Amino acid sequence: MAAPDTRVRELNRDNVHIGTLRLSEALDRDAVFYVQVHDRMLAVDFDGSDAPRDAARLMVALLRRGLAPVLCSSGQPGRRHVFCLLPRERSKAQLLRSLGPIPGSDVRKTIRPPLSRHRSGGRSTFLVPSDTEEALARLTSGPTRRRALGHRAVHVLSSHQSDDVSATMWSLALGTANAGWTWEDFTLAVKGGAEVSAVFSRRVRAGEERAWSWLRNYVWEPARAFVLANPAVRSAAGDPELMHVAAWALARPWPGRSGPTDFCVLMALLWGWRRSGRRVFNLSEREIQVFAGISSRATVSKSLERLRRLHIDGEHLLQVVRPENPAEALTHSPDYEFFIPPSAATASEADLARAWFVIGHDAFRNAVGLGKSRAMVLIALREGLVLDEREIAIATGLSSAVVSESVSALVGLDLLERVGDAWTCGRGDLDSAAQIIGAAGRGARQLEQIRRERDARDIRMASHRPQGN
Repeated sequence: MAAPDTRVRELNRDNVHIGTLRLSEALDRDAVFYVQVHDRMLAVDFDGSDAPRDAARLMVALLRRGLAPVLCSSGQPGRRHVFCLLPRERSKAQLLRSLGPIPGSDVRKTIRPPLSRHRSGGRSTFLVPSDTEEALARLTSGPTRRRALGHRAVHVLSSHQSDDVSATMWSLALGTANAGWTWEDFTLAVKGGAEVSAVFSRRVRAGEERAWSWLRNYVWEPARAFVLANPAVRSAAGDPELMHVAAWALARPWPGRSGPTDFCVLMALLWGWRRSGRRVFNLSEREIQVFAGISSRATVSKSLERLRRLHIDGEHLLQVVRPENPAEALTHSPDYEFFIPPSAATASEADLARAWFVIGHDAFRNAVGLGKSRAMVLIALREGLVLDEREIAIATGLSSAVVSESVSALVGLDLLERVGDAWTCGRGDLDSAAQIIGAAGRGARQLEQIRRERDARDIRMASHRPQGN
């Protein structure tokens, strides 16, 4: 979790820096020390009066995003540290913006590492996961066999209101087990989520120990067993069929005014496929809108229709299966399935991850960002690739005028740099670009607006639902 080649800073009992040591020397002496936090490690300190609950809420927020955080005691009573190793394609600044304000938190650039001694005599310990090997695996490997929490479980966590304790807890247990959470992760959601805590408290009235026993033995364990018996098909190396479609999409030019939008919507569908782990997957137009950075849901609908009409070797690229029941069609998004191109080409994980990162970044959102044509130009210039404007136009399907204008805009933000008569990726970063053009935080605001609209729709539908006698 420390920055490469770091030397640790030793502290005395008065919290005064008294020198630097090699890490091995500090461990041998059981010294009190702190380290410089690695760029890929999120480290958050909670020292307030509500530190346990605030830290638990951050843990749940990170788990919801498919990450693998670790909760530690800080070595002082009631104080907490949260650590989370981020994937290489995920920006720490972008994650913090999506999380919004974190009550009672201090995002640290330096911190005492887990298991180290506090100057008052206490010692940091692992709380979730409590198993040392599992905690160290999360800190060194990050998320494995995990995925973002499904929208139904997210609804239970964020806005669910129900008098049925068993149904609420079963929905949450099934969703979290399917996302790769552990029992300890699940208990954080129950304790830290305001809505869920309110529901579970009704069960606690009959006795806290009995309530937790019921939750583990009659809810969590059956849900976990169901998931193990009916696993989603996932592969850390990537589904070969998904990677064939990705290779086809990345290699194909996307001409016309709607081409870049269709490309981004297609990449959002591939993200939905990867997230679900299933060949036939479910994804709402709102989710596509947010991931692809498109401002209008109508634009997504039109793009999906164009993709549905697209053919490969006489076959429809995309099959869309809508609910047969008209009532379900109002509340359930359709299922999607791709035709697999016969080509043996396979996209690399790095190219696919980079394309997803660029498309979903605030810097390339429609209306306020740089737009999809410029995103395609940056994606075409994969890491280390050098292309002139004519080659970029051939690779993307964009007109020479659009390519020239896009290159100028990207150069102005240090996202491209000249190599002779050609171009390659620059040294600028997308977070800075988004700040400069005023697009930073747009994705989080759009997602929050969509959540409010969805909650309002659920309330309207509930008010019109027939009541039993």
